[in-house]
Amino acid sequence: MSDTMEETGSALVPAAMSTLDIDREALFQEGYLALAAIAPGEVVPMEALEELAGSVSTLSRNSPWWLGDLLVYAAQNYGDDWHQLVDNLGHTSAEIMDRVEVAETFAPKDRLTPTDRAPGLTWVQHRLFTKPYQDKALRNRTKKLMKKAADGGWDDEQIRIEVRQLTTVETTAKEDENGAGDESRSTVLTLAVRVSAENGAEAVALLDGMEKVLSDMLIEAGVPVSEVRHRVSGVVPPSNEPPKRRGRPPKDRSAEVEGE
Repeated sequence: MSDTMEETGSALVPAAMSTLDIDREALFQEGYLALAAIAPGEVVPMEALEELAGSVSTLSRNSPWWLGDLLVYAAQNYGDDWHQLVDNLGHTSAEIMDRVEVAETFAPKDRLTPTDRAPGLTWVQHRLFTKPYQDKALRNRTKKLMKKAADGGWDDEQIRIEVRQLTTVETTAKEDENGAGDESRSTVLTLAVRVSAENGAEAVALLDGMEKVLSDMLIEAGVPVSEVRHRVSGVVPPSNEPPKRRGRPPKDRSAEVEGE
């Protein structure tokens, strides 16, 4: 338990809340931020969101979820003005985007957060499942894999391996169904980057998600993209560093290109 947190019943709440007149036990929940507790049936004022953003503890295991939920809420209700919440949070732009994307991907009911009765998964481990979870064709299998990972106490590297196998199998199945290699049907563009083994984990972390950036460039140029994927082969030493993502997740999920 962080020394910046206090425990009240089953709820965790920041010890240093200032002027907000709210039910803190109802607001700060294990694994999610219940913003409806502030203004039931109404939009929470931006001033209240700013105060909350400054009070969320960076030492709590819940802080990525709480901050992500708060920023998603602000984006939904205040559009681009949500950016004013992040100026003094001490996070990089990539870290902020991570919290937004993971919170958008996993609804509170779908999060396997640790409890006294179950080990669950950390926020970072949820993040490793984000890409296959966003793919509707893989979602059910991803949910089962997440449950298996939580029950088995998998570490981050084992989750990366299992997720990679899940997406590779799905890619192979799609190629077989669509007649891969038939150049009259499609053109596949492949970019290969070779790095030394000792830099493998760092390269994977930095490049993960870049296929989405490249596909967006083609779409903006008027070139339709039907599939986006990446593969990693060779030696990738274990790393405790989570992959870096770039760019703000699109608000319109219907227009998002599915990645694997």
